[in-house]
Amino acid sequence: MRSWSCVSMPFTCRWGAGAAGDGKLFWTGGDDGNGSPDASLWIFYPKERRWRRGPDLPVPVSWHSCALLGEELFCVGGRTKNGPTGEVQVYHIPTGRWRRFTPLPRPVWQHSTAVVGEELLCLGGVGGGKTLDTVWRLDQNRAEWQACPPLSIPRRGHTCQTLGDKVYCMGGSSVEGPGAVEAVEERDPVTGMWRIIGTLPSPGWCGGSTLWENEFLYAGFGQKRLRKLSPLNGCCQSGPLLPRENSGIRLFTLDNYLIATDGICLWQRCETENIL
Repeated sequence: MRSWSCVSMPFTCRWGAGAAGDGKLFWTGGDDGNGSPDASLWIFYPKERRWRRGPDLPVPVSWHSCALLGEELFCVGGRTKNGPTGEVQVYHIPTGRWRRFTPLPRPVWQHSTAVVGEELLCLGGVGGGKTLDTVWRLDQNRAEWQACPPLSIPRRGHTCQTLGDKVYCMGGSSVEGPGAVEAVEERDPVTGMWRIIGTLPSPGWCGGSTLWENEFLYAGFGQKRLRKLSPLNGCCQSGPLLPRENSGIRLFTLDNYLIATDGICLWQRCETENIL
């Protein structure tokens, strides 16, 4: 089994958000260590094990979510110094410029985002002090957010992944505190309706997930070992150990690299074969 290697980070920002694509990992915002949201954008190149500082976000934010759609990085919702926000900030990668986009219909944090085809979805989270089951879809042509069929279970601190034309939602909590939701949901690509396809035993709150070889790798808060979940039959198997216990680790797949970071440390492992 291949081992993780640690890559030094030129910053410390927990509870940030990132997205991976085109040979790069984009990491945005987070907690600056003093309880205030951060505005930084950092770009990581795994082959070179190198970080580069990008231009700051227009609005410092933490507990948000990120997704890559075409040539743009969307930073959605989160918390600012004034509390929860519906702010949507978009980074145009070719020009290196940020712009502020149509905000969400309501402030939300501890949510997740997913891209399926040309659609950007915002799922669940916390809004108005309540755990949400809401799903919003971005209509880029009309620059507006449209309501979609809700999740089967309200979730906060969850994670989601896209496989083909379907979106999967897993982990998180449906109540105040760290209680976990074991049900894994799948979105129908035609109707937008959600159905439960299996369970992820003791998933933990505020977990991290990524897609690897058409299966999901997942680890919840406080867990040390990854688990592999098959979307075809809902079966869950034990996976490799994380470099340390998950305390807010986010997972990414980039080419042949599996990357884990909590905004304080980053680890990567280069995989050329099945990791299990």
